[in-house]
Parts: sequence; C-alpha cells; structure tokens
Amino acid sequence: LLFSASNLCMPLNADANVADAYGLGSRSTALSSATSAWGADAFAAYLNPAQMARPDENRILFSWQTIWMTPEFTPIQSVVTENTQISDRVTTTSVDTNYMDTLGNSLGAVFRLFPSFYNFSFGLSFFIPLERTGYMDTGEPYLPEYVLYRTHTHLPQFDLGFGMNFSPWFSAGVGLHTAFALTNKVDVFVQTDTSKTSSMRVRSSMKPKVAPYFGVLVAPPGVEPDWTGALVVRLPVKSPVYNDVNSGAQALQGLSSVDINFAASSVIQYDPLTVELGGTHKFSRGSRTFAQLEYQRWSDYDEPAVKIDACKNKPCGLVIANSRNANHPFR
Repeated sequence: LLFSASNLCMPLNADANVADAYGLGSRSTALSSATSAWGADAFAAYLNPAQMARPDENRILFSWQTIWMTPEFTPIQSVVTENTQISDRVTTTSVDTNYMDTLGNSLGAVFRLFPSFYNFSFGLSFFIPLERTGYMDTGEPYLPEYVLYRTHTHLPQFDLGFGMNFSPWFSAGVGLHTAFALTNKVDVFVQTDTSKTSSMRVRSSMKPKVAPYFGVLVAPPGVEPDWTGALVVRLPVKSPVYNDVNSGAQALQGLSSVDINFAASSVIQYDPLTVELGGTHKFSRGSRTFAQLEYQRWSDYDEPAVKIDACKNKPCGLVIANSRNANHPFR
C-alpha cells in the first residue's frame, strides 16, 4: 500500500511533462514521483534507467496504468489583453481556467536481456492520451496562464533506457526522452468575387528529437536493501513549431492582389535541464521512507505564444509589424 499526503492537493506547478506532474505508474503517482532511488518498477526506463540493472530474480517486468486528473482553478477576471498598441480597441477578459482533464494510459516494461553480462537491461515507458492523439494550444500572447503548458499532458510521451550493474553496490543507465519539431507551410489565396474560387494548401512535417538522460544507483546487495541513493540528470529538449505562411487576397475586382507573407514560430513543449537526487531508508519489513530533491532549470524556458516574423522570405508583399510578446523571466 502506497500513500502520499502531498497527493491530496496534487500541485500543478512547473513540472515538465505528465511523468513529472502525475507520475508514471501507481508507485510513482502515490509517492509524488520521488522514486528515482527505488527499483523493481516497470517504469524504471524513465524514472532512473540504472534501476533496471539492479540484481533481481525477475527477467521481465510489465506495468499498465490508467490515469485521470481534473485540474480546477480560481477565476481571475478583468485582465487587459488588447490595447491600441496591438489592436484598435481596449479589451479585458478573464484568465482561461478551461484546462482539460488528463486521461491516458501509461505502459512500462523492463527486459533483463543479459544477466551474465553486467545484468544488461532494456526498458520502455509510454504515455498515450486517450481522448485525443495530440493537442496543441499556444495560448493568448497577453493572457496569463496558471501553468506553463495547458497541452503538455495531452501529447504522447515515449522514453527508452538501458542499464548495467557494474558491482553489487553500483548500477548506471542512460535513456532517451523524445520530443518533436513540427513544420507547417501554408499557401492560401482568397477571392471576394463569388464567381471565382479561393484555394489553400497546407504541408506539414514532423521530425523526432531526443534528449539523453543519465542515472546512477547505489545500494547494498540484496533484494530489499536497508537504504538506496540515486542521481538522475536529464538534458533539456524543446518541441518547436514553425509556420511559413504565404497568403494573397483579391479584395477588389480589377486591382492587384494583396500579398501577406510571414513566418511564425512557437515552442509547444519544453522539458528543462533537471537534476534529481533521491534516497530511501527501510524502517521495517513493511515500511520505507522516500525522499527526493529536484532542480529544474526554467531560466531557458520559451513561452508557447506565437512569435511572428514579418518577412523572412522575399517577396514580402504587404509590410506588417513583427510581434512583440511579453518577455517574462523564469527561474
């Protein structure tokens, strides 16, 4: 039986992804993700790949989890989101509290492939959202957000890891955390003359990106050691979205068309540099204390709000202004 008092309030803070916010697997969820120093878990490929190589009689571990979380926020009203600098009017609105429920399946597996060769092990961890394959929302540029990303827990997540046991006391592992880069190219020409036709073409391509993470685990020999210690370092990775828009409009019959060409970019997902230092202590046969310190470097965080670059590709057509999004410092 695993229980954590901190899960009664489940804070929604700057956690990077669904594994950090809600945990992967029932053990990680119940212990508020303070599980980098404890093995025997099928989600070890993400939690700490060094855990997979700890000596254990089980050659294969498999775990499946269904998770459902509902965020709730107190409304904040009368925020100015438009003025004469960016629009032709002054508009006030309320902070959007419509953060969707998180519903998805988590799958984890560990395979101890070569027990006689440093207990070489391989593992996979998946998170698959059930309500939608993927969801992206850049948010309003001038409207505050309760959490950094409203879409982070609605995107698939995939991690794979390898671990080796170099001595009865020491194991090490390496893993890969996946992200993506999305490029959209849009060509559109609209007509106001109903006797003619408008046209539009959209081309999108998605390329994978990966960031490595490393883990070590120190523990006395035995299946139930009296104490354990671990260190996990995760390198940063971001998922950018690039948009190249070439548009034209035939506003008045007999006059030349008006071309508006611009590029826009956004970072829809960002996982920061993370350092986790964890440990456990066994008090009795049925009780163990878990402790973990975690540092996430958010000073390099890119906000998801779209940035418009007025003209990157010639000819530019109608000259438009670049966007000037709020540049908030994060730490």
